[in-house]
Amino acid sequence: LGHDCEVTAYLVGSLSGTALGVNEIPQRWLNQLDLSDEVKKVITNFVQTVKKRN
Repeated sequence: LGHDCEVTAYLVGSLSGTALGVNEIPQRWLNQLDLSDEVKKVITNFVQTVKKRN
C-alpha cells in the first residue's frame, strides 16, 4: 500500500464496514469524517446491497 495513509485508512474503513457492518465501526471514527451522516448512509446501503447478493 505504500506510504499513502489516506488510502490505507480508506481501505481499512471500507473493509471493516463491509465485513462487520456499519454499526461495528467505532462512533469516534465516524465523528471525525466530514459529512459523517451521509457517509454512514452510503456504508449502510452498500452493506445491504452486498448482503442481498450473497
